[in-house]
Amino acid sequence: AISILVCIFLIIGMVLYSLTPSLKDQMAQTAVSADAVKNCNKKIDTFKLDAEKAALAKETKELTLTLTVEEINSKLIEILAEGELPIKEAFVNFTDDRIWVYAEITAVPVPAKIVMIGDAAIVKDKIHTNVDVFKLGRL
Repeated sequence: AISILVCIFLIIGMVLYSLTPSLKDQMAQTAVSADAVKNCNKKIDTFKLDAEKAALAKETKELTLTLTVEEINSKLIEILAEGELPIKEAFVNFTDDRIWVYAEITAVPVPAKIVMIGDAAIVKDKIHTNVDVFKLGRL
């Protein structure tokens, strides 16, 4: 009897695990384009060049990299299209200084669909991330 209950709970867990987190419905799908990828690459290249110039000149310089949601998601789609990451689908939203990330990870026997909500900050030249919400399937 106990083994039957364990099997039932495992099956229910696997079903809930494989479903899409309800928070995904609150995220907006943004348009992606080749132009957005080009803009993203150009901004990143310019940022890297400015950082290298400042380092060579031994200057302390504040640098800013500003990317749009469209540029980030377009670049993400380009990276996923290369097929090297075990991710089928992913996109990012920014809302009220919060970062929302959805991803479907295919590296496990049953694809994992996750939503993470958090923030990021640069402290003493290091990026610090804080994840407040992590949803795996409907669990």
